[in-house]
Amino acid sequence: MKPNLAKLLAIVIAFVAILLILKFRDQDIADADAARKQMESKRAASGSANADARPPGRHKPRPERVESQSNEIGAAELENWLAGLKGDTRTIAEAYATVGLLNNDPDLIRKALEMDPDNPLLLYIGTARDAFSNEERLSLAERFHKQDPENALAAYLYAAHLLNSGYAEKGLEILGSSAEGHRMEDFNGRMGIMFEEAFVGAGMSRDGAKLLSIANLSLPYVSDLFSMAGSLNDLAKTSSPEEAARINALSAAMGKRLGGQAGSGTLINHLAGLTLEEKTLAGLPDDAPSPYEGLTVAEARESIAIERGNLKQVIQNMPAVETLLPGNPELTNGYVERFRTLGEAEALKWLLEQTDGANR
Repeated sequence: MKPNLAKLLAIVIAFVAILLILKFRDQDIADADAARKQMESKRAASGSANADARPPGRHKPRPERVESQSNEIGAAELENWLAGLKGDTRTIAEAYATVGLLNNDPDLIRKALEMDPDNPLLLYIGTARDAFSNEERLSLAERFHKQDPENALAAYLYAAHLLNSGYAEKGLEILGSSAEGHRMEDFNGRMGIMFEEAFVGAGMSRDGAKLLSIANLSLPYVSDLFSMAGSLNDLAKTSSPEEAARINALSAAMGKRLGGQAGSGTLINHLAGLTLEEKTLAGLPDDAPSPYEGLTVAEARESIAIERGNLKQVIQNMPAVETLLPGNPELTNGYVERFRTLGEAEALKWLLEQTDGANR
């Protein structure tokens, strides 16, 4: 089985071109998220997207890689790899979760959680997937927060599910417990390696598996945090001025940190991150200080709008990346590893430097 790397990348880039026609405001993000979910429900193995979002005034906008589908690896091939896999309990459990994600099979993820119930990665996977019931996700979110208490994302997801279930006071308590010094971990680097190994085990070449593994990375929790931002804004409107100020500050700080986290991904999540930042600023007066040092709320909103426009322009001018990698394992490996650790913008910048140098 020798997948055509140019074909893999061409599919991804073509999908980006379609998305660029859209105006990514609130409804557009919701539509994109719905399209992602529909695509995931149909695929046996597909690419998904991250999205680069950074708080205003930080880094350059990021190019984007969005969902692609490949006919090279099917559900049966992944399941055959899983059936023959050997290793310790954690390795096998994470393999079950990997195939569950790629085949859109929540029962495999449940089986993984039964095998390794205290694994923060598996708890995160279950918490962030809407294939699980609200009750399941609330329970998993609580366990995720307990097992990974210094991960701010665990606190945010637990708070989101508490608010969604009507436990506003507890949700605010958990949201407030996420200290500024806590790390933000969405496990995408580790999951990229898991996807790569699954594709190789199912028969794909290493280069093809690397590229498809990063195409499958996503931030599935963004819709939950959109919902929480709206709930927080509603709570603030019915609270005392002092409590409203506290809620708005918590919401805006969350938006800033999550915007930065999405900055290591690709287009849909970048734009989703920008929209989330806007949502978390919605309850604040224009002349109030924003979470971004030296900016008022109005200035922060303007900066986010400028970043959105710059991002669109960068993507429209993005070169034909699919022509730069095929047949060059060294470039492919360097690109993918930088994508996983630094984000797509930095990976693309490096790739263009390498290929420009080769052409001179």
